[in-house]
Amino acid sequence: MKIKKIKIPSFIKTGWFSTLISTMIGVFAGFYLNNYNSERKLTQAKSSAFQAIANEIDENKKLLASYDSILQLRYKPTSYLVSKINSNFEIVIPRDSLDNFKNITRNIFTYHNHIALPDGNVRVKGEFNLELKSILIVTDLSHIIWDAYKQTEYLSITKFDCIVGVERAYLLIGKFNADNEVWRKQFVNGSFLASRDALMEFMQLWNHLNEESQILLQYLGITEEIIAKEKAS
Repeated sequence: MKIKKIKIPSFIKTGWFSTLISTMIGVFAGFYLNNYNSERKLTQAKSSAFQAIANEIDENKKLLASYDSILQLRYKPTSYLVSKINSNFEIVIPRDSLDNFKNITRNIFTYHNHIALPDGNVRVKGEFNLELKSILIVTDLSHIIWDAYKQTEYLSITKFDCIVGVERAYLLIGKFNADNEVWRKQFVNGSFLASRDALMEFMQLWNHLNEESQILLQYLGITEEIIAKEKAS
C-alpha cells in the first residue's frame, strides 16, 4: 500500500498563521496567569481577614473568661445573702450564725450592727456593696470583624463547615450580649434592690448568665480549633 503524502494547507506555512498561534497561546497563558494571581491575592487577603476573626474570637474569649470568673466568684456569697432576706426585705439570721454570715458576705456586704429578736434570731444592718470590675459591665463582646467578613468575597472561598461553626459562635455571642445587657442594666441602676421580687428576678438572671457564659466559653474554644483548621487548609 502506498503512503500518500499529507498535504499541509499553504496558509499554515505562512508567517501570519504562526503569529496567530503564538498570540492565542499568549492570550490563554496571560488569562491563566491573571486568574492564578487573582485567586492567589484573594486567598492571601482571606487569610489576613481570617486572622482578624481569630483575634476577635481570642479577645472575646479573654474578656468573657475574666467576666465569668468575677460573676461566679460573687454569685455564691450574694445568693447566700439573698436567701437570708425575708418578705419585709430584712436580713434575719440565727444569732449563732452571725460570724459565719460575716465571713461569707465579707466581700459584698459591709456589716454595721445587729438587733436581737425574741425568737433567737438577729436582724442584721449594713450595706450591700457588690462590685463587678469588668469592661463587659458597660460594653458587649465584639462581632464587628465577623459581620464585615460576611460581606466580602472571601466568604465564597471559605469552607461551609467553617462558616457554620463560626456563625454559631457569633449567634451565641449575640444571645449572651442581649441577656447580659438586661442583667447589667438592673445592676447599674440598682433596680434589683427595689423589692425582694426584683432581687429574686435579678438572681435568676444572674444564674442563667453564669450558665450561658460557661457554654459560650466552651464553644469559643471549639471555634478557635475550627478557625485554625481553615487557616491551615
